[in-house]
Amino acid sequence: MIKGTKITDLENIATSLLTDELLAASDGNTALVPLSAIDQGIQTVNNLHTNLSLLTGNVINTQNSPTINLSFNSTARELSADFTISVNESLLFPQPPLLFVDSMTATNNMHNKTVILSSENALTVTLLPNLSSGLTINFIRGDTGDVTFIGDSNTDLMKFPNSDYDSIAYENGRVTAIKGSGTTWNLKGKLSSKFSGRFILETN
Repeated sequence: MIKGTKITDLENIATSLLTDELLAASDGNTALVPLSAIDQGIQTVNNLHTNLSLLTGNVINTQNSPTINLSFNSTARELSADFTISVNESLLFPQPPLLFVDSMTATNNMHNKTVILSSENALTVTLLPNLSSGLTINFIRGDTGDVTFIGDSNTDLMKFPNSDYDSIAYENGRVTAIKGSGTTWNLKGKLSSKFSGRFILETN
């Protein structure tokens, strides 16, 4: 090897990276080092140089994180990040009840919400069969007017103890309507029957 040859030129003048060796000395000790090991060292240094260039440019590229941005201040040696998270607040925080003073029809965006029906006149709640299964709505009768649950010709209203119990029993009473599979709605809570004049009280 000619004196003054750069270490990065060794690959070009070597016969074989696997068999050629270089005599290396350190602290009085000598050893034969395969050029393949030196080649790996060169690659490592190149990678470190690339990473250092990114840091000094105050940019860090994050992989598989399109909503996260990282920045590095090389002068202050500070790493900061900003990110965006989409959150459905209705799942985290209490939501105000929906107030109706007229008859209404349930919709999918009422899921897990409380609906207050407040009127001195009789009101109806229409439960349609084509809404999403699992849809759950709490209905409260907020005044003296009767609140009755109805469906269209394809709706199956499951009421306890029988089909006559289709109204909220009294003022401030609550009934939960849960959309089942197919065309079924299940009603549970303070239900009453206009025909028998009775009402049923439940603990939940």
